Amino acid sequence: MGAKKVWDGRQLPDVGDEVLIHLASADRWERREVSGFKIWPHLDGDGAYHRIFVKVFSVQDGKRIPNERLLKDIRPIFWREGDDYNPTAEGAK
Repeated sequence: MGAKKVWDGRQLPDVGDEVLIHLASADRWERREVSGFKIWPHLDGDGAYHRIFVKVFSVQDGKRIPNERLLKDIRPIFWREGDDYNPTAEGAK
């Protein structure tokens, strides 16, 4: 699949935005809603923040099911396999 340019680093998806995450158990991309972020410092003590996690959730049987992914591992809802994210494309915020 290769690396995708999803968010350009100038902005993050907003809380409440729908995004796609890949579920290995189902081997498909599924919609989730962004509920927040968790940002951890670099593992080797570098002062920059390299690990940005996006907290997401789905609702199943009336229960909120949490999950999280690294920012690089989520996709905009209008993303298609093989596409690079283009923030000027139609439908982009």
